[in-house]
Amino acid sequence: MSKITIYHNPRCGKSREALGLLNENNCEIEIVEYLKNVPTKKDIKTLLSKLGLKAVDIVRKKEPIYLKKFKDSI
Repeated sequence: MSKITIYHNPRCGKSREALGLLNENNCEIEIVEYLKNVPTKKDIKTLLSKLGLKAVDIVRKKEPIYLKKFKDSI
């Protein structure tokens, strides 16, 4: 099996759960703490392309900054 890259936030419960599942299944993991090692614009575009998603698809729509600044613009 190839190495799995997880963009991880140790303070996020879902992220910790995902990492736990990967560890339980003995996956080879590359952990990127994205708050410490912020992905570049190019990195994000590459990930979105691989996932077949648009940027709006991965936005956390319950975050206060989204609700205040972007909710009505998308």
